[in-house]
Amino acid sequence: MPPELALSICCNDEEFTASRLMDVWSVGMCFMQAVLLAPMLEPEYEKLREQYLGADDQFLKWLADSLLPVLDAQTQASLNDIDPQVCSLLESMLVKDPEHRACMASCLTHPYFKAHREALLREDNAFQMLKEIDEDSEEKATLSQKSARVTRSKSWASNRLGSLSLIFKAKDTKLSNFADADSPGQLNSSSLCTVM
Repeated sequence: MPPELALSICCNDEEFTASRLMDVWSVGMCFMQAVLLAPMLEPEYEKLREQYLGADDQFLKWLADSLLPVLDAQTQASLNDIDPQVCSLLESMLVKDPEHRACMASCLTHPYFKAHREALLREDNAFQMLKEIDEDSEEKATLSQKSARVTRSKSWASNRLGSLSLIFKAKDTKLSNFADADSPGQLNSSSLCTVM
């Protein structure tokens, strides 16, 4: 739960406006727990619960208090030992006051992600090169297919023209037979049109 929501609950606000900065908080908490392999707010919650005899509102007040840091000195030291850039990123993501919390864009441009961004750019450049090679190959294949279609079309047309020339030769020599023949197995003028 982001601190601004805890503050809204503590103040009994009727309305609350969510923002993307709440997501930054949530991602920061998940990231920190993944790095340290431990739940981060649970110890504080348990301590306040014991101290105030089970009163959950004390934890919400602690979470809402922007003067009390989320990362204590021991947690900061542990994160710095793992990676100073991780510590810096998490400190910017887990600021209790949302007006001072890092936005998504500044998180993504944080130095911690520089190597990842550069790797993605290299992959993107490689992907773009492969895409261009694929497009070039597809274009050549399409041209080859069009050429094959044109060749087939020409051969199809020449076959048809050959058939037509035979029909017209027959027409010239035996025109009277086509026009007069009505018996099955013989061509007449209407069947000649059907053939063509």
